[in-house]
Amino acid sequence: TFKLTQLANFGFERTYSIDVAVFHNGAWQEYGPSCTISSPTPITQIQGISCGLTMGSITDPIYANAVPYAQGYRFRVTNLANPSEVHIIDRNTREFRLNNFPVSSGATYLVEVAIKNFDGTYFPFGATCSITCPILYTKIMASLCGRTLNTLSDYLYADLVSGALGY
Repeated sequence: TFKLTQLANFGFERTYSIDVAVFHNGAWQEYGPSCTISSPTPITQIQGISCGLTMGSITDPIYANAVPYAQGYRFRVTNLANPSEVHIIDRNTREFRLNNFPVSSGATYLVEVAIKNFDGTYFPFGATCSITCPILYTKIMASLCGRTLNTLSDYLYADLVSGALGY
């Protein structure tokens, strides 16, 4: 037995011609008839546990189903309210986060995943999944409300929003 991954140059969606010889009585015998074997075309998608979910934070990881030997993952994220807003995120790992691109508070995004092949190209995208961005809001810290400032230049602090790029 052997596995295609034992070859020096294995890959997805390739066809191999394989023939086998027997080592018997200290010598290799003739090869038998060859046959062709094709490696699979990898397809993946966002893990089902995340589909239809409103994320708790824009920094929470969103995972694709793992594909052994994948060279990378390409995420295509489309804003359902504005289909011309499409983000492509290429990653070496099987996860991305909503803060990898500018998000719209409360928007629902359609997410698709494609696997990177050994030659740098990408296979077709897998099944779609919808994920909703949490509503991003904050307020002045409760400990500051109702207070009288000492000066006009006293700092006013907002509650932290994880992943926010500005306030």
